[in-house]
Amino acid sequence: MGSGVTAQRARVEEDRMRRRMDAFWRPGLYDVLCKLKGKELGGWRVESLLAAGGQGVVMRVRRQALVGVMKMPLVGYDRPVSFGSRQVRRLRQGLEREARMLALHSGTLLPGLIELATGENPLLEGRSARLQGSERFLVMEAVEGLALDAACVSSAPDGRRMARWAGELLGFVHRLRSHQHFYTDFKPNNIIVRPDGGLSLVDAGGICVLGQDEAVEVTPGFGQVPEVLEAGALEALSLMALGRAFYAALSGRMLYQGVALEASALSSTNEPWRRWVMRLSLGELNTVEEARAALAF
Repeated sequence: MGSGVTAQRARVEEDRMRRRMDAFWRPGLYDVLCKLKGKELGGWRVESLLAAGGQGVVMRVRRQALVGVMKMPLVGYDRPVSFGSRQVRRLRQGLEREARMLALHSGTLLPGLIELATGENPLLEGRSARLQGSERFLVMEAVEGLALDAACVSSAPDGRRMARWAGELLGFVHRLRSHQHFYTDFKPNNIIVRPDGGLSLVDAGGICVLGQDEAVEVTPGFGQVPEVLEAGALEALSLMALGRAFYAALSGRMLYQGVALEASALSSTNEPWRRWVMRLSLGELNTVEEARAALAF
């Protein structure tokens, strides 16, 4: 969910967003979200839509010269009665939690937190009075670049780029592990390849805190929530999701629950990297140390 900085880039992102919402949500919901463009939300003006998923809608916003990326709750705004105050409160609490994670893990691959703003959500007009006037708007630093899958399509990564990417992401997993935190929702559109070739991870909502979180965020097809939420199982899940993010980006395939992973889909990748991505994707490398050791080729 990169921000982009040009009008052309914004149009590309919005076109991608429309296609994904038409396929996985409902066509009418995208049209409703478009009403946010030009609106003032929590003191920020919406310039363009970037992405939408189960936890929120993401937009490029501006306050005078400062550009940021805003995330707000995504519910069935296109339906007269399709959500309640409990669901909205849960999503708002999720944004508050994500803001804490961004602040705690500043200086990592995650973008910096600008603020957690509060204000009116124009898409909630006419809903319950309990939902009015207290919307949460999470604003973070804008990240320029391409999503991992788009970057792989535009230029197939060589061994040096793959080594840099793997090192940065494994270092991030290791850093979180020292806090008993685990990132379990890796996927290509969460990983941004910046113009300098480095990576940013633009969604802190995928962080699970051991001993505090009862729910674990994982996208179907990228892993399965373990029956027991203990450190070893969560680290293994994090690495599997990371491997499958690489697999999906390099193969150009959409992953879903039960899909079979085939090494032949990575034919454009050299053999050592193909083997490493497959081992990570299939859950054969369950710790950061094992994943790093397997990179010794």
